[in-house]
Amino acid sequence: MILPFFKPRLWHSACLNVFDEILIYGGCTTNILDLERTPEQATDIIIISISPKSLYRLCLDRMLDLPEYCIFWSTLPRHIQTVLHLRIGYTPRKLIGS
Repeated sequence: MILPFFKPRLWHSACLNVFDEILIYGGCTTNILDLERTPEQATDIIIISISPKSLYRLCLDRMLDLPEYCIFWSTLPRHIQTVLHLRIGYTPRKLIGS
């Protein structure tokens, strides 16, 4: 696979999410065995899509890109409201402990 960027990553972890994306996180951006350089810890997450985004995902991303529309979230189906709240880090009281 040829990526559109160059971000070396060694000794990292990766997982596949529900949106068919590979998330690469952790590890180092330099070789830890190279005694001439200090290892640099990777702090970013690389996201690689392995399929086009679904219309559902595109709509969720758009809603999150436009925070002024959050006043309309209450008109959306409950499961979509829950996903949007989880994406922004907000946990409604009804979700706590369930």
